[in-house]
This record gives sequence, structure tokens and C-alpha cells, in this order.
Amino acid sequence: MIKQLFDKKGKITAQIDVIQLDGSIKKYYISSRYDVEKEANDFVLNYKCSLKKINILYGLGLGYHINSLSHILDKNQKLFVFENRKDIYEFGKLHSLYDDWKDNIILKVDEDENIIISSIKKIIDKYDENDIYFFKNNACINAIHNRYSPKLKYMMENIKIFESKNKKEINSLIDYNISENIKLNDKNASIFFNKFKNIPAFLLSSGTSLKYSMDLLKNIKNKALIMTVARNMKTLDDNNIKYDMSCTLDSKIETLKHIQNVNTEKIPLFYLSSANSKMISEYKGNRFISFNDDNKYFDSKFNIDTGGSVATLGLSLLLKFGCNPIIFAGQDFAYVDNSTHIDKNDGSIKTNFQVMSNLGEILYTTANLLSFKYWFEKTIRNNKNVNFYNLSRGAVIEGTKYTDEKKIYNILKNEYEIDDVINYVISKNICKI
Repeated sequence: MIKQLFDKKGKITAQIDVIQLDGSIKKYYISSRYDVEKEANDFVLNYKCSLKKINILYGLGLGYHINSLSHILDKNQKLFVFENRKDIYEFGKLHSLYDDWKDNIILKVDEDENIIISSIKKIIDKYDENDIYFFKNNACINAIHNRYSPKLKYMMENIKIFESKNKKEINSLIDYNISENIKLNDKNASIFFNKFKNIPAFLLSSGTSLKYSMDLLKNIKNKALIMTVARNMKTLDDNNIKYDMSCTLDSKIETLKHIQNVNTEKIPLFYLSSANSKMISEYKGNRFISFNDDNKYFDSKFNIDTGGSVATLGLSLLLKFGCNPIIFAGQDFAYVDNSTHIDKNDGSIKTNFQVMSNLGEILYTTANLLSFKYWFEKTIRNNKNVNFYNLSRGAVIEGTKYTDEKKIYNILKNEYEIDDVINYVISKNICKI
């Protein structure tokens, strides 16, 4: 619903309804209550020195800020405007608020958040990044429905979230890890590609709700390939749970503690080339290296899409292995029981991000966890031939079917010689990286 109002000069402004995750409604002003033209001019003052050849703006609003921008754009500059709320566009059009724009202003309105995100990405891919400037109207960010367009809202609120303050330091550590890991001359993970064709697989992440799957996990050995993130190894061992392989990705030395007091000799480790070299060198079992799209060292046939977290690495590997279906446990992407990890107590929650859980509850989450959740969902969309199930009690993962521990046994009807396959592949492949 949009409620028409007027500012102190008689110019049209409006108050809008925004649907929250739980279905409740919050009201926001889409333009200033007091002076829409001053607000628009202030907006332009903030950004006019930053404008480039290609300018991408999220937030149509009532168009006053775009009218002001149109007066300072030269003929060689373009302004692409994106808006997710069709009702705002129709309200502004009804009142002739968008009539004075030049031809170099291109508007895209779509209620499908995926189309908006894809359209922005196409522009970014088409032009040189040095010629592009991205900015946003914060009032329009507030107007995005949390319930229907959570990905878009996240993207707009955190457009610079992946810009690292310590990028130089991190890159130096990554380069060091890669150079040291290559010296180990470990076999490449690609020797396992398609070796588990149509065999079910579990990916055990370290979310808090993994604890609810412990009884199930004790009874599924050889009914599925079980891959765990390395962080879980001590927890699983303490609960007498057998697993087939582990994976790791993090470049920092803190990952070394994940294998302390753990017998790693019989569990193969799959790792990204940039994983912490100290942790990798101290791992006693068979190790297999992988490379992502940043690979500058070897043939691209070794590349996999890693997505930035150890769980995304695990999922990419299971897909390359040919596993189907893939079942997630402990993949929460949120605070469950006030914690994000099974081996960690976060204490008080300090975040404004929320997601809907598989149990129909509202959970708090973080920007980083959301980014990994969206990577999972994109990967699932790109693998329509694979069935995905989710045992986790955390955030809903689009494209997965939520099921409980009792029902999952219906999927695990057969037994497989998982250990034999792993040992056979290792023994028959002497190919190095």
C-alpha cells in the first residue's frame, strides 16, 4: 500500500508498506516528509563528483533525485536505474514524476529479485570496472520487501561487504600457502571426479543443528559418502561417528587446531591450494589438492568453484564426484540456539539480519552467512539434475527439500563399498598436481 502525502511546499511524497519476514508490515517514507526537492539536491551533492561513464543506481523512489541527476549528466554518461517495487513505479508514473528524463537514463523495474541482480551483473560484466560507479537511494533500500526479495535487500545493504581492509596482507598469506602446498606434491582431487556417480552423499557442516543429527549419523556408514568439514572431526570422533573424508579451505593458522588431538591417518583430506600450509603439512592422512578460478599455476581443468567457505568447497567437490542426492546436515547459515557453530558459544547476538528457518521460525544471521547461503542456492539452481535434501534446522535453503532424520532413511536404501572405492582410486592413481 502507498499513501499519498505532500511536503511543506505541496510536492507529492508518499509513505509505503514493507512486508517483513514474519509477515508483519512496517511503514517507511519513500521521499522526504518536509522538502523532497532539497532532499534530491542533497543526494546529487553527495554523488556528483563520483559519477563515471556508466552509473548504476538502485532506487527509483518518486524520481526527484533522478530528475536532479539528469541535469548534471553529460551526453557521454549513462545512468541505469533499478527498482524492485512495481507499485512505487506505477504511483510515480500516475503522477507524472518521471516525465523529464533524458535518453541516457535507462530504467529497469522488475519484482523478480533474480532478474534485477542478473541485470546489474550484466552491466558490470559488459563495461570496464574503472568506468562504473554504483550507488543507491537508502530510502528505496528500506522499501525492499524482506519477505519476497531478501537476496536483493542483502546485496544492496552490503554492496561493499567483500572489500577486505587487509586485502594485501591476505593475498600475501594466500600466495605463501599456495607455494608451500604445491611443494607437498599431493595428488589432485580430480582423480575422484565422477567416481561416486549417483551415490548419496552427506555434507556435514559445523552449524549448531548438527547436534540434532548425531543419532542418524551413527547409523549411515556405507549408506552414503560422508564428507565433513575439518572443523567437525573432533566432535564427530567424540560421538563415535564414522565419516569418509574431510575438507578445509581457510588460509589462517587457526585451522591447525581443527586437527589437534585428532587421528587423521585414515581420513582423506581435500583442500584448496590456498588453505593454511601448516595445517596441511601436519595432516597425516592422504591429501588431495584443489584449485579455484584464481588458479594461476595449473591447467584450468583442475579448477572448481569454491564459493569462499569450507562448506561451499565441500559441495563443489561432491558435485564433481557425481554424488546424487546430496544431503546437508549442520548447514544452518544462521544462529540456532543462539550460536552459529556446534563447537562455539556466541553469547549475545549482534546483528540485524534475519532469515526464515526450516521450522518456520525467524532466526538471526550475519552478512557473511547470507553470502554463503546465496552461493549454495545459486549452485543448486545450476545443478537441476541433482536432488538436495536439508536436515539442518537453520535457514531455509532454496532448492532443497527439508526433511527430518526419520524420513531420510527412505532415501538411504542401498549400501555401498565407500572405503573400497576410495582405496581403489588412491591406489590406481599416481598422477600428481
